Parts: sequence; C-alpha cells; structure tokens
Amino acid sequence: MSKILHAPIPVVEAQVLASLLRTLGDPTRLRILTALDTVCVPVTAIVEATGIRQPTVSHHLRILRDRGLVRGERRGGYVFYCLATDAVRAALDVLQPLAASSDSGTAPLGDPSIPDSRRQDK
Repeated sequence: MSKILHAPIPVVEAQVLASLLRTLGDPTRLRILTALDTVCVPVTAIVEATGIRQPTVSHHLRILRDRGLVRGERRGGYVFYCLATDAVRAALDVLQPLAASSDSGTAPLGDPSIPDSRRQDK
C-alpha cells in the first residue's frame, strides 16, 4: 500500500472548491479578476482595462459577486467593484504563473486546447 502524503479534503469542501474553480474557469472572469484590486473602481474602468464590452463585464461581475469573489459599492448612481478580500488577490497571484508560457511556447500544464480527457500527460 502506498503512503498518502496528504489527507484529502472533505467531500463538502471539495464540492465547494470545485464550484469555485468552475467559476474561475471562464477566461473573461479571470481577466476581470486580475484587472481588479481591493480598491473599488467603476465598471467603465474595468471595460477600459480589459477591452471587454460593458454588458459582458456587468454580466460576469454579477456572477463573481454572487460567488463572493468581488464586492460592489454603490456610490451615487454608480456601482464600484473590487476584489472581495486580499485572499482573492493572493489566490490569483498563485494561479497566474501556472498559465505562463515556458521556453517551448506551451503552457506548463499542457495544451489548453486539448480537453483533459484526451491529454496524454494526465
């Protein structure tokens, strides 16, 4: 019997984390999240920073807000958005290097165009 180095996370925690990772699995949401910080900015600033159309940004901000990843602050007639906690920024800072291209020009975790079920490096 092989020795397990770490105990697996409990089932409920794994389900919650999997749901959160599905939310993060959208490239548009990741671009919005990485553009934000803990200082809140108006939607127009997010649109300018990302180049994503305003209706699309607003749609994804609602999803991110519902998942607790961003928070909105109403200021007059506008809503300003920022990361919900410093932990969100820390998580993004840990995850982002995984997408960095290696010297060979491929992502370190394999070709993202190949579905996980077909990857040879699984």
